[in-house]
Amino acid sequence: MNLKKLKHKRFLRIVAFVWVLYLIAFIDRVNVGFAQLQMGEELNFSDYVFGMGAGVFFIGYFILEIPGSYLVEKWSARKWIARILISWGFLTCLMSIINNEIQFYLLRFLIGLAEASFFPGILVYLSHWFTMRERAESVALFMTAIPASSLIASPISGLILQYVNWFGLSGWRWLFILEGIPAILAGILTFFWMKDWPREAEWLTQAEKEFLERTIKKENELKKKVKKYTIWETLKDKQVWLLALAYFCWLTAFYAYTIFLPVVIKDFFHENYLITSLLTMIPFIFALFSMIKVGKSSDEKAERRWHAFIPLILGFLGMLLAAFFVKDFILAFCFLILAAIGIYSAFGPFWSLPTKFLSEESAAVGTGLVNSVGNLGGFFGPWLFGYLETFFGFYDAFIFLAFSLLASAFIIFFLPVAKQKEIRAH
Repeated sequence: MNLKKLKHKRFLRIVAFVWVLYLIAFIDRVNVGFAQLQMGEELNFSDYVFGMGAGVFFIGYFILEIPGSYLVEKWSARKWIARILISWGFLTCLMSIINNEIQFYLLRFLIGLAEASFFPGILVYLSHWFTMRERAESVALFMTAIPASSLIASPISGLILQYVNWFGLSGWRWLFILEGIPAILAGILTFFWMKDWPREAEWLTQAEKEFLERTIKKENELKKKVKKYTIWETLKDKQVWLLALAYFCWLTAFYAYTIFLPVVIKDFFHENYLITSLLTMIPFIFALFSMIKVGKSSDEKAERRWHAFIPLILGFLGMLLAAFFVKDFILAFCFLILAAIGIYSAFGPFWSLPTKFLSEESAAVGTGLVNSVGNLGGFFGPWLFGYLETFFGFYDAFIFLAFSLLASAFIIFFLPVAKQKEIRAH
């Protein structure tokens, strides 16, 4: 059997497809940052109100995260992910009709409920198809959809805001409609395209199906020999909670950075939405390539912790220096690029950590727990950044993000690694 050919088959058929889905997800998740460039003025939303609305998404997201991840493992990734896409696409389109703060908060909360468990569900799904040695690269490639979404959404959003006002509706309203429809169409396609397990894939040979299922089953059995986790033990496990805390601190900075970057740039360029959106692309170009490089290096060296720690330290330094040079746009922007490289590059190695000691149902629950707790940072970060920027300025807001990243880096650095060593020893 040609293992290289088998790997390429799975990357083209599986990773490429879920990459497109996550691209759509993140465009819909961060388009509110571009919409705010017009919406804030039209509806009189301050950065504090906007930060609260951007963040309340993650309260809804938190509620259904673990149950949804469990359903992916025990029921069907194909059906559950299709449902997620269709429902959040519909609700994103409804964002076009809001007229006040309460409607803004309510719809953002409902979109969070609709999208809950999409990301950990995909991680669980990938664990059905990729071995441990392939996982950081597959996750890193999948997650390059995050910076790619900003590369694609930035110019498209700028053009919509600048030029689209059909039927008398403002550009920000069309932004939600035109960027919500692809999720609905992708949900329908997912139902027919996805396969839950290798044994269902008609595009694999019988030998390839048996090899994948046998290899992944053996890896799960090895993990159980180290320690067989029940669902309750997973929910109580210290290492899972440390991962969740690290992810919370990290995503506090990540979402505040990603959502507010257009607002930061607009502060220098005022009403030119197209220039703002084009400049917003630049940090994510660097982040895209660094994610691939770090994920591949992590797999080649079979090392996860340092590959997550060092990028987060770079993110801390970039954000800290951006704070000190916040009045000088060129210098601050260069350091914000460094921050993006650090913030984004750690994703692949980090998300290979839970599945190094958790398997099957426990991996689904553990991944859901880490992601749900971590994504509460998606509420806390934009809300507090908006508050600090409104009442104190960008310097204080950037300092807050810098030390959130530093906290995440050191939690990961001091994670116990005994379990990983035991698994490799078998």
